[in-house]
Amino acid sequence: LVSLTADADADGVEEVREWMEATMESLSNIPVVAAIPENDNAGAVEHERIRQLRNHRNVVDQSSQLQPLPKFKANRSRNAYERNIEQCREYILNGESYEICLTNHLTLDIAAATATKLDPYRLYQELRSNNPAPFSAFLNNFGPDLSVCCSSPERFLNIDQEHWMESKPIKGTARRDVADPAEDAKLAHELQQCPKNRAENLMIVDLVRNDFGQVCDVGSVHVSKLMHVETFATVHQLVSTIRGHLTAKSGTIPSPVSAIRACFPGGSMTGAPKWRTLDIIDGLEEQQKRGVYSGSIGYLSPNGCMDLNIVIRTAVICKNQVSVGAGGAITMLSVGKDEYEEMMLKGSAIIKAVTNVLDDENVNVHGANKAGATSNL
Repeated sequence: LVSLTADADADGVEEVREWMEATMESLSNIPVVAAIPENDNAGAVEHERIRQLRNHRNVVDQSSQLQPLPKFKANRSRNAYERNIEQCREYILNGESYEICLTNHLTLDIAAATATKLDPYRLYQELRSNNPAPFSAFLNNFGPDLSVCCSSPERFLNIDQEHWMESKPIKGTARRDVADPAEDAKLAHELQQCPKNRAENLMIVDLVRNDFGQVCDVGSVHVSKLMHVETFATVHQLVSTIRGHLTAKSGTIPSPVSAIRACFPGGSMTGAPKWRTLDIIDGLEEQQKRGVYSGSIGYLSPNGCMDLNIVIRTAVICKNQVSVGAGGAITMLSVGKDEYEEMMLKGSAIIKAVTNVLDDENVNVHGANKAGATSNL
């Protein structure tokens, strides 16, 4: 029995109502699994696999119980986030913007959720193993008690030795169905053909072309790939590639700093037009600033080369708190429910990695290999 007592204020009542709705939805989505006969050969194998999984993840000392799995809390509730989406649509309808990248933060108080401490490097290893991405990065002790575990699939800016610039903005995301290749291919195809995703992507392509035009040779800016589907461990992404040749002043190497100044922040994390949309985002997300999330990590070389990512699919660990940013582009075709679910999908791989690491460390702390241990599943 779970009993909730709300404060008399409206916010308290609303918070309880949201919790109840989310809990009911979670319970209704639990799949019904048929019992496996013990005398069935395939069933016996499955029972042994489950037994081993239980022993690996859920064995505890008889004298102490495992802490419950961590629960991330959204900086803005589902209702608040969906209200923000409607506000974005109003801005678009009024001609203030035509695409707004709205984001949220999912936060876990580690000390309150578990007795163990989250090891940043162990978390980064988990991400590299289960959610590999081409523009990953790990920053440990980057500031006082600050670590960044980044599993980004998105390139912000690259400049090669011949001073060609490249950006690969992502706009459009769909879940994968790894267990069913035919369904997985269908999901990728639907992503590429979806009018909303194509509109999102095209608007950011135009924005990046405009940014490039400020620092590239006239006539060199072009789109080498438009709305190409790239597939990662957990999602399909709609990616375009924009290229241009960086202009050099007489007798000097083209400056990568000028390229960053013209293009930062990445258009895929702002919307368009960029600067007015940033003002809108600043008002909608005033409760918590993005920080390193949606910024860039990478390198700049003395010879003018550089490679920078967009900081997405990232866990930021600060003291006893871990934060995961996630969001999506809002257009007039956006539906609140769908946008919220896309935001949660983008954060799910990182949340799962945090959960796995804390769960494993929790098992170790409580003596998973001690004699007399019993299952708690």
